[in-house]
Amino acid sequence: MELLKNQPLAIQRRVIRDFIEEKDFEKVELVRRLLEKGGKVYLGKGKTVWRKGKKLCINLGV
Repeated sequence: MELLKNQPLAIQRRVIRDFIEEKDFEKVELVRRLLEKGGKVYLGKGKTVWRKGKKLCINLGV
């Protein structure tokens, strides 16, 4: 699992763009708020978002 903020900006933008295309604005807000607060957002595989304790995990299907 890789931290989202450690990823290149292009990948970070793609994550957000994928959510916007799916019209999942709830996830967009969640991710944006977490990153602004310095929260940890992890990348996995697939296309879901889940919480694991205090971690937010995003599956991307990369």
